Amino acid sequence: MKITVLQPNFFPFKSYFEVVGNVEKVIFADDSFYNSKSWVNKTIIKRDDKRFVFKIPIVAASESEPLSGITIVSKNWRRNFLRMIGSQYGQSKNFDKVFPVIREVVLLPTDSASMISAYSVFRISELLGYKTKFSLSSVDHKGLTGPFKNKIIKICEREQSNQFHTFAMYKGTFNSHFFIRNNVNVSYYSSYTEDKYSVINHLMNDEIFS
Repeated sequence: MKITVLQPNFFPFKSYFEVVGNVEKVIFADDSFYNSKSWVNKTIIKRDDKRFVFKIPIVAASESEPLSGITIVSKNWRRNFLRMIGSQYGQSKNFDKVFPVIREVVLLPTDSASMISAYSVFRISELLGYKTKFSLSSVDHKGLTGPFKNKIIKICEREQSNQFHTFAMYKGTFNSHFFIRNNVNVSYYSSYTEDKYSVINHLMNDEIFS
């Protein structure tokens, strides 16, 4: 079984889903630590033909805070986000198929940014027809400590997987020889997609529905 470990991102880029579609199971690393570069509460949407970073308002989080502990502080963001999507994509050819899924994600009854982000990946993957399975590291692999690469090895053992898939940009991060010594083969994905906007832009406008 081929797996990957990804931080939950809020309606991430298309390339994120290309990795998701190339594995049998995704483990959301929702117990990894938050930092200013995390996309658990951010996405880039198209607004008047420009890139706009939409941020879900969260309680000020320290870099020792796990993603699963990031709490949303306002409910107004839901209305604002849906209004922006409706205004930008209301005339798009796939709007009637895509918007109800976006609305379902945004109205998920939780104040956990991590849960909403993970659900956005799950529902969009379903919309794309993927058969990928998902789980949360904080639930299924709770308590793993040590360097990230050691956690990956332990997760692969628990998942009975000897194939780990990740983005090509992490080639310098993951030592392939270390993984091979631990009976795990690492494969890297290079995307040719120009990631300017959230996957929402792709879903609304491209020929993806028969």
